[in-house]
Amino acid sequence: MSVVVEEEVNELKALRGFVVVVGELYAYKKALKVILEEMRSNEQIASLNSAIRQKVKFLKDNIKTIIQNADVNQYESITNEIDSLRASLKEARKTFNQKALPYKRAIKFLDEVIIPNSLVELGVNISPRPVASWIVKLIEEKGKKM
Repeated sequence: MSVVVEEEVNELKALRGFVVVVGELYAYKKALKVILEEMRSNEQIASLNSAIRQKVKFLKDNIKTIIQNADVNQYESITNEIDSLRASLKEARKTFNQKALPYKRAIKFLDEVIIPNSLVELGVNISPRPVASWIVKLIEEKGKKM
């Protein structure tokens, strides 16, 4: 086998390996998206989020009155309720976060280590640059459907 053919074979193997890595990345991103969708659709989490938003909105809307009346007790009561709700929310999200953590770590590792190293090995310049015009054009064509 000639040197040129051997180099092409090695490059083809590297490209196939890169395809596998990118496939893994997107599979992990899809799995993470499914877990996060499950978390958002969970009734307990949704009700806790709603309760927190209502308490924070009440505090925001009434902060001037609370300050004018120097009602420290009401302020502390509301902030304690918010803190308690946030602690409950954290506990409710715990199982989802535990399921998501391996995917988040794998995605970060692939994005920050494996893919950049693979691109450099394949001879791709990965230095910062403006967004390519062909990508801008595709985004504009796609519009708000993205």
